[in-house]
Amino acid sequence: MPEQPLPGTLVLLVGPVAPPQGGMALSLKELERHLPALGVTTRVLRTNPRLGPFVHVPLLRSILSFAVFMTAALFAASRARRVHLLGASHTYFWTRCAPLLLLGRLFGWRIVVHYKGGILADFLARWPRLVPWCLRLAKAVAVPSAFLQRSLSVHGVESTLLPNFADVVGFPKTAREPLPRRCLVARTLDPLYGVDVVLQALAAARRQLPDLTLDVAGDGPERTRLESRAREIGGVTFHGNLDRAALAALHARSGVLLNASRADNVPHTLLEAMASGLPIVSTAAGGIPDMLRHGAEALLVPVDDAQALASAITQVFASESEARQRADAAHQRVLSFAPAAVLQRFRAVHAL
Repeated sequence: MPEQPLPGTLVLLVGPVAPPQGGMALSLKELERHLPALGVTTRVLRTNPRLGPFVHVPLLRSILSFAVFMTAALFAASRARRVHLLGASHTYFWTRCAPLLLLGRLFGWRIVVHYKGGILADFLARWPRLVPWCLRLAKAVAVPSAFLQRSLSVHGVESTLLPNFADVVGFPKTAREPLPRRCLVARTLDPLYGVDVVLQALAAARRQLPDLTLDVAGDGPERTRLESRAREIGGVTFHGNLDRAALAALHARSGVLLNASRADNVPHTLLEAMASGLPIVSTAAGGIPDMLRHGAEALLVPVDDAQALASAITQVFASESEARQRADAAHQRVLSFAPAAVLQRFRAVHAL
């Protein structure tokens, strides 16, 4: 009979801690917040340790960061009954995931890899043997979407679905009648998330909807360039990183959530919009079509197609009743991502 997580069991959560903000840091925070409901105790092992003044010295920063993380891992993982490792691709995988998995096999740690990120297929294609071999060192591999399950199965790696948490309490469903002529983007300002495409689409959509505005919640390396472009368009407000209450309030005042990511999996920004009943227009990148069906729960457009995104925006406001129907359907779908449902899956995957 599989061993079950018992009350008082120590689960070590391994992943990045904000700042910077990002999906993995949010996932770690959500796990830390909800897992006590299972009767377990959690501890956090940062994959991005604080380095003080050395953070500004690139090579030394990388060496020290790896050394500090591995030293902390040796002490922390040996004391935990279970290790829940948030996984991602490329440098993070080779400097955080792979070394921890090797140590886990050496010392007999029970490690579950919870793999995130929409670029896994490309990463596996580059390392088709070594990455699967490393993942098989884990007790189990969990992924938040069928999209990543398919990517892993091509390379012979079995995985279990463990969805992201949807904050259905912090982002309550809001009635919007009429829909406010306000668009919302809530992403890190990084080229991967296509906020530049959103600005192009906004400029095109404002030709038909001149009172349309855009709120941008988030920060990142592209902010200065994006703000410069936004000044040419008008009607754009950058809010920086917001806490949960402020972001939820912004959702309640908005009429449509825009997401133009170029690669993605199960983004929290879409889960929050689904919970709040906010109509969604998104690219059909990565795992997004698995969580939102085009025409049923959202309008999905091709990646890097600003004109298609603009047309979808105008369609939302031209047919508000249909937009509300899609938002209602998305809200029903997000209930499968509610904490109680996800916690039962967490219990199951750690009993494998």
